[in-house]
Amino acid sequence: MQADMSDAADIGGRDRQTGRFLAGNNGGGRKLGARNRLGEQFIADLENTWKKHGPAAMERCAIEEPAQFVRIMASLLPKQIEVDAAISVFSELQSADEVLAMIADELGDEAARVLADALDRHEMLTIDAEPVTR
Repeated sequence: MQADMSDAADIGGRDRQTGRFLAGNNGGGRKLGARNRLGEQFIADLENTWKKHGPAAMERCAIEEPAQFVRIMASLLPKQIEVDAAISVFSELQSADEVLAMIADELGDEAARVLADALDRHEMLTIDAEPVTR
């Protein structure tokens, strides 16, 4: 039983009713890899721009628009993280002084200063035996 193609098919290999291409039509369409080349070029351009301006732009954003900077950083972090290890380390600490000292030991003095600033605890932070004040 053979269907009457004159009712279903139109010139160009499309179904007259739906406009879809009929099976076996090899005409038209995007060249293979065209979308991939565009995406790859975009990523390469993005990488080049980041190398030139990224760190300076990030620093400027952190200084001039700290709320936006925090939003950007939060959007890059995974939505769910394993915190068991961090909780066990911090659970042994007894005070904010100990937390700040551990942050300074593990991440450096600047990280401890940033945390102290966020906690508004400058009077508590001592790095290299010198109190940090505003």
